[in-house]
Amino acid sequence: MALNNLFVLVSMVIVCLAPAVHGNGHLSFANISGLQVNITRAGCGVTRVCVDQLMNCNSSMEGSCLFASLEVTSTTAPNGSVLDITMQGTAMANEYIAIGLKPNTGTTMVFICGRQNETIFRFFTRDVNGGMLQPSETITQQILGNITGDLIQCQFTVPSVNATQTRSADLTFAVQLARGALGGPNGGPTGPFNPSRTTEPLNLADPSSTVSTTAAPTTMAAPTTMAATTSSGPPSFTPSASLLLWSVLAFPALLRM
Repeated sequence: MALNNLFVLVSMVIVCLAPAVHGNGHLSFANISGLQVNITRAGCGVTRVCVDQLMNCNSSMEGSCLFASLEVTSTTAPNGSVLDITMQGTAMANEYIAIGLKPNTGTTMVFICGRQNETIFRFFTRDVNGGMLQPSETITQQILGNITGDLIQCQFTVPSVNATQTRSADLTFAVQLARGALGGPNGGPTGPFNPSRTTEPLNLADPSSTVSTTAAPTTMAAPTTMAATTSSGPPSFTPSASLLLWSVLAFPALLRM
């Protein structure tokens, strides 16, 4: 009888615990002992699309800015494509780094690598609705994270990525990089999603879509450089050109005098 009562008690505990873990089934972590996150620029523009937050940052060593690479490993219509993503940047305790995939129309998918403290790595998926992060259950596999000092690194695989709801596979996304704070009742990210870098729409299946990075903003512009601009208005003349034009028009009149 005591054994039966113990069995019933254990069953009740399991049933009570089940709702607490519900919702994490869409995430699966790499379970290979000793496996390390591999962040590299090798293959950028050749086999993978790479995006930096700022120009001239050393993403492979220092983590002084956000860096992400995206590689399509297989494509199967209509399910979409398998996408391998690596990402790294600096993050303090209770902060995260994130990458967003924004289609031309529809929901932006966000993948978040968080640092709870010096040793605990957290991973979340979110959607962006009205600029705010919303819970989502985007299937993500082979999640692996590493924390070294202020540097956080992660890599993961997202199966069945598709920028359209039609049967044809589409991998055109604007890639967004962001930082933020962890919070909320369960330590997850909340609040607005504020990217510090957003690319133009890129075809992730085309590694040559790797884009040049943008320079960090400065308070003073260099006096010797000027950006070329285009205009739909009438053409303008420099003073020397205007003087030359006046001379050509006035010359026949002078001959008749």
